[in-house]
Amino acid sequence: KVCVLCEPSPITYMSGQASRFRLLLQHLSDHHHETHQLQLVTADVVHPNPPTSCFEDKIPIHYTIGFRTTQYKSLTLSFDATLKTFRVLWPFTTSWENRVDLIHVSSPGFLLVPAILASQIYQIPLLMSYHTHIPIYTRSYFYYPFSNIAEVLAWWTISALHYFADLTLVTSPQIAAEFQEHSSSSTTNSSDSELLQVWKKGVDTIKFHPKYRDDAMRNRMSNNNPDDFLLVHIGRLGREKRLKDLKGILEEIDRRRHDHTVVNDDTIRTRTTRLCIVGSGPEEDFLKNYFQGTDTIFLGRLDGLELSQAFASGDVFVMPSDSETLGFVVLESMASGVPVVAAKAGGPIDLIDDTNTGYLVPTGDVMAFVDRIEALQNDSSSLRNFSIACRKETERWSWYSSMEQIVEDSYPK
Repeated sequence: KVCVLCEPSPITYMSGQASRFRLLLQHLSDHHHETHQLQLVTADVVHPNPPTSCFEDKIPIHYTIGFRTTQYKSLTLSFDATLKTFRVLWPFTTSWENRVDLIHVSSPGFLLVPAILASQIYQIPLLMSYHTHIPIYTRSYFYYPFSNIAEVLAWWTISALHYFADLTLVTSPQIAAEFQEHSSSSTTNSSDSELLQVWKKGVDTIKFHPKYRDDAMRNRMSNNNPDDFLLVHIGRLGREKRLKDLKGILEEIDRRRHDHTVVNDDTIRTRTTRLCIVGSGPEEDFLKNYFQGTDTIFLGRLDGLELSQAFASGDVFVMPSDSETLGFVVLESMASGVPVVAAKAGGPIDLIDDTNTGYLVPTGDVMAFVDRIEALQNDSSSLRNFSIACRKETERWSWYSSMEQIVEDSYPK
């Protein structure tokens, strides 16, 4: 018996973390329902009638009182003020035969507190999986020197909370290395490599596929200029994503294009480079204003088939963020046959085979980003080879093997 605590809701909210938990629950429901009984505790104040169960009613959903932040109005968090976690677990603690074998909670988040308390009081093993790299976020939301102080405090808080975990899961070897670097045996169990594991990467290679490249979608994304070179970024529009860097990249590409040598009174000109940004978030209005005067299109949030088409219809995916614990959108772009130029930080380091499936460049280095983008733009054969290599690489990363790893290595038998 497993009790999963996750905020925001993995059933109604869309994000990399939510997707991973949703797919884990679906995997357990489809393949291990006979051996694993699950309960989900979450919060959702966005949808008026959120579901009370999921996956053919195999997994009951229990809701705590939640709240929304001013920045992320579609995201629900919860302190579990009504002690829903304890009330869900209590019936399973009255006899040894019925007791819950594991609590699995998402981290960081407010539900960590009731999960830790319930684990300690009821003596139930606690699994924490870490998905949002808060220490790096502080660099975007605080000014120096307060950003340094906030980063230290963030790591201290994470270490203190993860001290109570019997096992910590992280989403990439790079994040595992950071956990070990910032942890010590006096503050957290996570410094012990036996208590720190990497949750294998996985991607939906059916939903994200080169076959979804679509002329109509490319027209939308390029403002009806489908023959121009199209850069794409898809994801949440938050300050920590460093999306302002993309304007500098566009401007440098445009400057180089106009500075080509004049030969025989004719200016040698390359194709215009355009940018399409897909997604929503607290920085959306600011970014729309910030990118005025550039060849940039904002399409807002896309789902379903349109999302698959958007991933597959660009030429190069750009990822300037240095705060990714994994980088789901990098995986989804590669599965769609679109190579990625990304900041050499966090999860993408584990995803991109530099100079084969994409490029890794120093965070914030506009010139390096431009150099790599132009290398692909000016060599159609290389771009095609990168595209093929991306797809081939992601075909090795199935969701089934990723989820089965958790069942075999982290969940009770």
